[in-house]
Amino acid sequence: MDEWIVRVLVAFVFTVIGWLAGHRLALGRDKRKEYNDAIEPIRNILLSNRVVSELIVTEIDVKLGKRAHKILKVYRESYKPLIDKASSLCGSDDYGQYGPLKAHKDEYEFIWTEAKKRMLEVCKHK
Repeated sequence: MDEWIVRVLVAFVFTVIGWLAGHRLALGRDKRKEYNDAIEPIRNILLSNRVVSELIVTEIDVKLGKRAHKILKVYRESYKPLIDKASSLCGSDDYGQYGPLKAHKDEYEFIWTEAKKRMLEVCKHK
């Protein structure tokens, strides 16, 4: 009789441990999926060579809370100043087309690539 009780208790304990481990892993998977879904708009904008607005970054901060503070910090301290610097190298050419001036095209491309790279580093899929 004692052996039967021990077997039932061991089975019960391992069932509870398995349930807790599975639950914890499922929560981690859900958080990862939520994070990836939230950063997807920024990644799409960056990969299509468009400028990310602060509104999009703020929306992500609202959705993710503490997990998005790093993205917001990189946006404000690194990405935005670089984009502003790249924009200062733009102007109208002889045909009225707005874009990087020929004299600054290489510097513009370098700054744009660096800004994009920094944002993509913090917006990696998990």
